[in-house]
Amino acid sequence: MHVFYYPWYGSPQVNGDWRHWQQGGHTPPGDIGADLYPALGPYDSGDFAGTVAQHMKWIRQAAAGVLVLSWWGRGGYEDRLAPGILDAAAKEGLKVAWHLEPYSGRTAASTVDDIRYINQTYGSHAAFSDAFYVFESLRITDWTALDAVNQDNVILAQTTDTTKIAHFNGMYTYDGIAGATAPGWKQAGDYARANGLVWAPSVAPGYIDDRAVPGNTTPTVARDNGAAYDRQWNNALDPAIGGSPTWVSVTSFNEWHEGSVIEPAAPRAGYQSFEGAYGRTGASAQTAYLDRTAYWAGRFAGTG
Repeated sequence: MHVFYYPWYGSPQVNGDWRHWQQGGHTPPGDIGADLYPALGPYDSGDFAGTVAQHMKWIRQAAAGVLVLSWWGRGGYEDRLAPGILDAAAKEGLKVAWHLEPYSGRTAASTVDDIRYINQTYGSHAAFSDAFYVFESLRITDWTALDAVNQDNVILAQTTDTTKIAHFNGMYTYDGIAGATAPGWKQAGDYARANGLVWAPSVAPGYIDDRAVPGNTTPTVARDNGAAYDRQWNNALDPAIGGSPTWVSVTSFNEWHEGSVIEPAAPRAGYQSFEGAYGRTGASAQTAYLDRTAYWAGRFAGTG
C-alpha cells in the first residue's frame, strides 16, 4: 500500500516564511487554506526531527509501506527536502516513491531525464523506491522516450484508459472523487493482469477544497464519519469492481488543500474535524483514519 505525501509546506520558523498554508488568500497560522486543521498546526516540511519524523511514525501506524513524494523538478523546494525525508523514512522502515508533477515545460524527454536524475541522486539510499507515478500523464500524447528507462523502473500513467499507457509499466488513478464509483477500474485491472502491468487504483477518505480554492465548482465528497473511505476501499478490493489491484494508493496522507488527508486533524472553530469518525471521539478521533487505513491494508494483504 502506497500513500501520497506532500513536502511543500513551509513556516517562518524553518523556511523563513509561510509556504502553501496561505493558499486561497488565507493568513496562517490561525487561518489556513484547508477545510481541516492539522493536529500539528501549520507545519514545515523541512522540520525533519519534529514534523517529518512524526509523519513517518503515523504512516507506519497506517500500515503503508511506501510514501509517494510529490516532486516538482530538479532543484525545486521538494527536491531539496528529499534527502531529509528519505532519511526519516528509512528510520521507520519505509520506502519513498516519486510523484512526478506537471511542472512547466515538462516533456516525455524531460521526464526521462528526471527519472535518471532521481535514480542517480537518491538511488543508493536505503529508503529509495524505483516506482514513479506520472501525474496528468495524458497531457503528453507520445511517451516513446520512456523506453530508455522503463526496463529498470516502474512508471505509472494516471489513467484507466488502456489505450493511453504505451511505454508505461502500469496505471493509477489518484482522483479522490472517482473512487466512489470506480469508473473503468475492473477493465484497467483485468488489462494490467493480462499484460504483466501494475494496477494501483487510488482511494480517498473525502474531498473538500472550498477554503483553498474559493468559488470552486469541484464536487465535495463528504467523509460521512468514514463511510466514504470504506466505500472506496471496498470498490478497490472487490474483484468485480476494482480489478484486483497490484498496489492500492491512498489519496492522501497530507494534501490539506483538497481535504483528502488521513493525517490527524484537530478540532478548531470554523474547520471540519474527524470527530465521530468510526464512532471515535476526542483525541482518539484524530487518528481514526490512520487506524482505518491499517485495517484496510490488512484486508488487502489477505487478498493476495
